[in-house]
Amino acid sequence: MRRLPVIERLEIRRFRGIESGSIPLAPFTVLLGLNGSGKTAVLEALYLAANPREGTLLVEEPDPIGRFPLRHVFQRHGYPNLETRELEGALELQTKSEDPQAPSAEPTAGDQEQTREEKPPRHLVRMLLSRPRWLNYRSADSAEILLIAPRAEMTRSRWKQMLRAALMDPETGEEVEESLWFGEEETPVIWKGERDRWVADWLKEIYGLGPLRLSGGKGGRAGKTTVWAIFEHGAAIPIPGMGDGIQAAFRALCMLAILQEGLFLWDEPEAHQHAEAIPRLMKALVDTLAERDHLQIVLATQSLEILKALRDIFAERSDQEAFSMVFLRRDERTGQLESPSFSLEDLDLMLRTERDPRSLLFGRQPPARRRISDETLSEILQFLQHR
Repeated sequence: MRRLPVIERLEIRRFRGIESGSIPLAPFTVLLGLNGSGKTAVLEALYLAANPREGTLLVEEPDPIGRFPLRHVFQRHGYPNLETRELEGALELQTKSEDPQAPSAEPTAGDQEQTREEKPPRHLVRMLLSRPRWLNYRSADSAEILLIAPRAEMTRSRWKQMLRAALMDPETGEEVEESLWFGEEETPVIWKGERDRWVADWLKEIYGLGPLRLSGGKGGRAGKTTVWAIFEHGAAIPIPGMGDGIQAAFRALCMLAILQEGLFLWDEPEAHQHAEAIPRLMKALVDTLAERDHLQIVLATQSLEILKALRDIFAERSDQEAFSMVFLRRDERTGQLESPSFSLEDLDLMLRTERDPRSLLFGRQPPARRRISDETLSEILQFLQHR
């Protein structure tokens, strides 16, 4: 049975550097694009819209790791000390079935056999940001983020339940440990259901470490707590004292451990990672996706190693349709965002040319089709050779 994504399409209007755009999403989506193409903006739009509650969204409402989404996005753009009262406008959330006035994707052959009245409803979440300073495109009065769920998959209550997202980015730091390992609950959330053991086992697998367990305790700066990696031979090393790559993977794994359903978003997963660790890190993500029916993963990357690793991992699996690669191209004059999507087979064809698929498609306008034929690929190669 084909696996459905939590969100099948994201639509953005007047948000960050994007005037308008529609981005298709698979259960496991990799976003590629030149610097400034909109990759981070897409992740931030998903993060903001997937974390609100019914009614007015308050910036005090935390995400699954205890971070305040709107405040965190503002901090990422150089405004670390904003107070709630300084944020102009309200954020409204509406959940409803798609109607004739709502945006819709291009009709498929199956859709054409039905009238609009006969179609199963699409469920959507519409978020409006009124005068969102520094986040709206060209000082527009409002920004809009639309999340569209697969047909016949969601009820209203289920859709609301699954609206949660965790964003892993270069700014993610100690709040993961503080919230998940030393939260306000009597038993920290990461210790429930042996989630800490799950994280430790993957750290060992990814980095070739010896048997270890994770434990929390006092350490580091006064009043701060620290997570320790305790090895079988007795050595204890604080996670903040380990390499940047291990720290990033540790925090990402902790977030995945508690996010049983919803969206896991990771900006620059290749940062600080050794080339040999990347395939094992990607395997951890793909295996976790397969274990959880209502989890969706979206990565934004520039890494060829990640593309090759995912091609090899999914090539051995039966759920290859769960993967897609989306190229983002933003027109600087108009702010329009193009987002052609490509399959695992497309990626494999590109890699078999022994050329960098990122350069291959940025060398000219990306094909708008879902699939690339061998003839099209040959034409692109000939074009590049005679430039």
